[in-house]
Amino acid sequence: MDRELKLTTLDKFQAFVRKQGEEITGLAVPVVLSEQDQKNSPLKYTFGWSIEIGVSGHDHGAYCPSGAGVINCGNMQGAKEQAHSDAKKYISGQHSLFNDRLLGNLSSNVATNFTMGNTDLASAPHRYTGSDPCYSCHGRGEKTCGGCNGHGKTRCSYCSGSGRVDTQHYDSHAQRTIYSTKGCPTCYGSGSNTCSSCHGSGDVRCNVCSGGGYLYYSFTIDGEAKRRTRWSFENNDRHDWAESFINKRGLHIISSLTNIEEVDVQGGFDGCTFVYAMAATLPTLQFKATVDSGDTRLCFAGSNHLVHDAGGIYDPAVWSLGQQLGGGNQQTDKTVLGVPVIKSILESHKTDEKVDLVEQNWVSKDIAQAVVDNYLVLVQQLKKASTQGMLGHMIKGLCKNSYLLIGVMLLAALLMPSFADDVRARFNLGIYQSLVDDFFTGYYGLFGLPHWANYGFALAYAALISWAVNKLYWKRIGKFKNYSITLFIALTIPYVLILALTTMPQMFNTRYDVGQLIAGGTVFTGFYLLCWCFARPIKWYLKLTATLVFSALLLGAEKLNASFELIKLTQGSLLNQFKFIMEPAFSYVGSNVIELSIITIALTIVVVRRRLWLNTKSVVLDYDSPVLLKSMKMD
Repeated sequence: MDRELKLTTLDKFQAFVRKQGEEITGLAVPVVLSEQDQKNSPLKYTFGWSIEIGVSGHDHGAYCPSGAGVINCGNMQGAKEQAHSDAKKYISGQHSLFNDRLLGNLSSNVATNFTMGNTDLASAPHRYTGSDPCYSCHGRGEKTCGGCNGHGKTRCSYCSGSGRVDTQHYDSHAQRTIYSTKGCPTCYGSGSNTCSSCHGSGDVRCNVCSGGGYLYYSFTIDGEAKRRTRWSFENNDRHDWAESFINKRGLHIISSLTNIEEVDVQGGFDGCTFVYAMAATLPTLQFKATVDSGDTRLCFAGSNHLVHDAGGIYDPAVWSLGQQLGGGNQQTDKTVLGVPVIKSILESHKTDEKVDLVEQNWVSKDIAQAVVDNYLVLVQQLKKASTQGMLGHMIKGLCKNSYLLIGVMLLAALLMPSFADDVRARFNLGIYQSLVDDFFTGYYGLFGLPHWANYGFALAYAALISWAVNKLYWKRIGKFKNYSITLFIALTIPYVLILALTTMPQMFNTRYDVGQLIAGGTVFTGFYLLCWCFARPIKWYLKLTATLVFSALLLGAEKLNASFELIKLTQGSLLNQFKFIMEPAFSYVGSNVIELSIITIALTIVVVRRRLWLNTKSVVLDYDSPVLLKSMKMD
């Protein structure tokens, strides 16, 4: 809003304020200006720079500095002392290097010099270097290997250091399994292997000094010109806010001053080496502003009439809009969010960036905060609406998903009865828990690596999944939710892979019973459609029709079986036979009830939450407000 108001009369200022108010609020702002008061306040500035000398230390690690200007002083302490000793020459004035550099930055124009603040004068051409023995290896260049503790050997992870491993083979002649031990094929019976880190030497190169044994340091002499400024009004004929404007503008005040000229410096100035004095005039302009039966003042300063304080002149118009937010009318909220001044205030709140409308007090901070508070009420209303009815959706989803998953498992058990019978002997959550415990307690190491490498694999694996969750999840989520989802996925993927690898061969080699599958599928499909019809708000006669259709399906299945013998009846009727074949199928489901529950709950949470989130996003998109999307974490 730093606009140059090249206006000279009260009427032109009034027209500008009204036009700008209508542009940013969409409303007529009937501002009336009066009591124009213009002043030209004479100022005097004294400013200068003092040169400060300092010594800076630099850590080069294993790298030894070289090149022109490098002075080798032996050790680090010697380099430090020499640098401090030579720095005093610049302070005492024996060397004019930094003075000359500052002079090179100064101009013959006092106004140009006024804009220069603290100035870095770089470093003197000499660099004082020294080296000390490495603190990590004490100058050796090598350290005791942490993998083998300096022994050069590590315990064999394959045989756990015993040198022998269990073995078994089947004696077909004696028809028995023989268990015995044999020498470990990895360590050849020794119980240990050559350390992969140090290759048997017991020592590894020091990473701190890169094997050199020494660390290098350097010191430089640096100069900086520190700016000091003093100013004062030459008389008391000024507006009471003029001093505040000058302090606020800082060195940029130079663009607002007129009649600038260099004058003689009176005496010294806080030890500054280079001192300038400058006389100038600050034009200021003030109006009384009346809006909605209230009075305030508008303050402008400088030759370009910069706004210093607009007195909150747009507060009534802005609040008449802002108080409508969160009132329950979506169309009203949408209209208000599209107003430029409201958008600027809300975007400033969301990004923590300053907005000129508030900084220059066209809109007071209290009104801006009140608008933000009402906006946050709207955000909370939308968030609450996004979870409304979630419990009912969750219960309905749990019932539906559990029925579908149980149905799939029952049908699989009917199709592969022998596969379902030995479910307790296969890989399960109990075995998986033991594998995870052994992984983290170091019982085994992946790919033959030391057991501690497991932690590195786990961290890299978790980091990859966390990154994928952030990229692929349908909305922005916090760290806690990201960690929770990452943990769940990280544990689920290995379980599913191991389960698939251990069960797929059995599934391909088992006996398939298509007849049982058709019978079971008929019953489950019919029962699902029956429940679906009764759950829907449809006519009573359609519900009756669904019941008759379900009964017809059962009767038809029995007639079809009588004709084609899909299922061999050993229990009399088809219904009794169906009860007989369902017992092992339900036993199969019961054996997997924990896995089934976890999958059902996770699937329901994801589906319900996503559906509600998408519904809410479609509502938020109707507001056509990017800042609202960001507040709802939907951008």
